[in-house]
Amino acid sequence: MPDINVRDVTKRYGRITAIDQLNLNIRDGEYFTLLGPSGCGKTTLLRSIAGLVVPDEGEVYIGGRPVTELPPEDRGIGFVFQHFEIFPFMTVLENVAYGPQMRGWDIDYTEKRVYEALEVANLLERADTYPRDLGAPGLQRCGIARALATGARLLLFDEPMGSMDPKDKRQFRYELRKIVKDQGLTAVHVTHDQEEAMVISDRIAVMRRGRIMQVGTPLELYYEPNNIFVANFVGEIDFLDGFVVDNSAEGCVIEVRGGFLISTADSTKKRGDRVVIGIRRENLRVQLGRKEGEGRIPGKVKRSVFVGPYVRHYIDLENEYSIAVKEPSGRVKTISSGQEVTVSLPLRDTLVFDYPENLEDEMALE
Repeated sequence: MPDINVRDVTKRYGRITAIDQLNLNIRDGEYFTLLGPSGCGKTTLLRSIAGLVVPDEGEVYIGGRPVTELPPEDRGIGFVFQHFEIFPFMTVLENVAYGPQMRGWDIDYTEKRVYEALEVANLLERADTYPRDLGAPGLQRCGIARALATGARLLLFDEPMGSMDPKDKRQFRYELRKIVKDQGLTAVHVTHDQEEAMVISDRIAVMRRGRIMQVGTPLELYYEPNNIFVANFVGEIDFLDGFVVDNSAEGCVIEVRGGFLISTADSTKKRGDRVVIGIRRENLRVQLGRKEGEGRIPGKVKRSVFVGPYVRHYIDLENEYSIAVKEPSGRVKTISSGQEVTVSLPLRDTLVFDYPENLEDEMALE
């Protein structure tokens, strides 16, 4: 199984630097995702690994072998695109057989590889079907089977579920991961969909402006983001800023605008430090009426939005911040626009960051 090493890779398009001195290691057998907003460089990085883009600087290694100058067909990869790229005039079987035939493999070996790939992709019964008769998941399975039939041990997915409706997408991401894991492959998956990345990945690299902001497991990125951008991009979160007024080995107390005190479990900050605290919306609690006490901030409900399994309450706090609370829809059924409420902030699940030079820029999701 191939590992991938990207060393000091830079790619420019005129004055735009798509990826900037980027370093990354992807392990053997790993399902790895490049996650970030549009234009962050994730597709350029994927195409550099594939050989479809040649870096201006740096080197790419696959399985310990330098491949920066190798054409795509010599890298032992399978590339699966968002828009399927399936030949419409060929059956599923003919599409899957196309790669081995172009490589000049003998008929018996080609047939063996093709039928193995069709079985893995759950397409044996659709082998004689034309693409027009397949839905989006079937078309993408055909693309995966075509890549597998070439013997590729490394699969590169560029927004592979971008053309699917939400229901198909939720089902297909489990199928996709199972194929990769059952076959012992290495996969690199590009997406801007954070939920998709969290569900499907062993590890994720969060990218921004051509750089990697953090690499970690889904749990690490969610509970231990190392900067404000990652915290803001992964999950739903709101931020308040303030100053540390007390600290100990158990944590610190932060005073935010309006004189409200918030206790946190972060023991690394010192008294007087200016900080930003991040609170995941599902960790907040809302109560009717005005309540006093540490970790509580009164406010007024601007609007409540029902989204099936949960409700989002958008609240203007008394200290002029706005915040959103995400609660299971069965927990609070009586809150409505205009009501006075109190938002309670959690002790253990509050993230604390040093105040950056430009907070607005750090919070921008671009």
